[in-house]
Amino acid sequence: MFGPKAIAGIGRLPDTVADRAITISLKRRAPGEHVERFRRREAEEQAKPLRNELERWGIGAVVNLSNARPDIPLELDDRSADGWEPLLAIADLAGGEWPKRARMAALELSAGDMREDDSLGVRLLLDVRTIFEEKAIDRIAIKVLVNALVAIEDAPWGDLKGRPLNPRGLGWRLKDFGIRAKTVRLEGGAVVRGYQRGWFEDAWLRYIPPEKPTHTDTTDTPNTNDVTVVTEVTVVPGIDAQAFKCERCGSNDPAYSPDGQLFCLVCNPALMQVPS
Repeated sequence: MFGPKAIAGIGRLPDTVADRAITISLKRRAPGEHVERFRRREAEEQAKPLRNELERWGIGAVVNLSNARPDIPLELDDRSADGWEPLLAIADLAGGEWPKRARMAALELSAGDMREDDSLGVRLLLDVRTIFEEKAIDRIAIKVLVNALVAIEDAPWGDLKGRPLNPRGLGWRLKDFGIRAKTVRLEGGAVVRGYQRGWFEDAWLRYIPPEKPTHTDTTDTPNTNDVTVVTEVTVVPGIDAQAFKCERCGSNDPAYSPDGQLFCLVCNPALMQVPS
């Protein structure tokens, strides 16, 4: 049975927990910000009426929720979809603006560029791919790859529990993806232990989401007080123009780009720029 749970902590959650959670980051209060002091007993008393109403509502909602099959945005991966499905079902049952707001929150917190897979393994795959691309090579020696990883400033490889990544640690982490070092012949003829780019392709395909294609168009609208409409939208297939309902988020707010492409205004808000 599903039951939402809130886990609070300082620092990072374990990767296996974070990857299955909806993360809401909090910031420390700034010196100039003033908030009411939290007192648990007062908060419990204030929340009691709402808690009682939710309990009564839940009794009658169990049957509908157990049979619910809410529409889940396609941008969510499998784990995110599992976590959001019961929440989207609750939002749909609540009605009003909640279905739209819930799906917008799901896309904002758990999809696309806003969702970072904090797993070190996935981060390693991404950094290795970057190194292959920057060096424009198809094979690399173990030591060269390790040195390149450690040299990445914003990466964790220079300090893993007080020590930098070494060849043994690299091999141990890549083994989880079925990638093992072998004898390779480098450009120039040197034979060393290393990796070929092709050995990573399957893992990259499975664990690193592809970049979304975007369509950028700038159109000067004639005879409308020199208003310039600039749109940068992700082309969204599958929108029913007659029903005006986005199959991804359920929104009834479609729009058209200047070239006539129908897209969802919620998933892909147009950027309107009006010169002063």
